[in-house]
Amino acid sequence: MIKPRRFDPSRATVGVFSPAGPDAVRFPGRFRRALAGIESLGWRVRFAPGTEVAVTQSAAKRAADLHALLLDSEVGLLMAMTGGYGSNEILDHLDMDLLRMQAKPKIGRASCRERV
Repeated sequence: MIKPRRFDPSRATVGVFSPAGPDAVRFPGRFRRALAGIESLGWRVRFAPGTEVAVTQSAAKRAADLHALLLDSEVGLLMAMTGGYGSNEILDHLDMDLLRMQAKPKIGRASCRERV
């Protein structure tokens, strides 16, 4: 088992991604409340490119969004905006070596944490 780096809240940027679909668009009130809660802790937020689009991106694109956050040295914590069935679709597109090399703590829906 590879343990992620320890999360340093004092230098925190939270990388937000949507592995299952466009919930930020479908549930804008929840999205704004979640964003406000994160920022109230003094943390910065960085969105994966597909997080705020109105249509579900392809599984390959959603996996690429996660890869971009993993490679971003300023992102110290990953937060999944969505979970469930659509999260399974990205599994075949994930770079497992990258996930191991860039291990970062993950929060969000349980179904997403278990998969990535």
